[in-house]
Amino acid sequence: MAGTDLIHARALLWASLCIAWVRLGRGETAQLGDDALGIRKLARDVGDAQAEADAECILGDVLQAQGKLGEAQAAFAECLAINRRLAEQDPGNAG
Repeated sequence: MAGTDLIHARALLWASLCIAWVRLGRGETAQLGDDALGIRKLARDVGDAQAEADAECILGDVLQAQGKLGEAQAAFAECLAINRRLAEQDPGNAG
């Protein structure tokens, strides 16, 4: 769907995340680097903090699979920081 102009903005963002999660499940983790960076950029562009956190987590998985452990740790830390901010903003939201 990406690149076809069939979906845009937030829909493209979440469709891209779903595709990335499936690819992670298939063991394609090390090949998702560019996708993860693109998803993170789109999440920031549309202002979707939860999607940005998810993209950081995927990026952390990618970097870990590539043996870039320091960079992976930074991505996971950013994911955690975003999720903490979201939890502070809405403590009743367990999601």
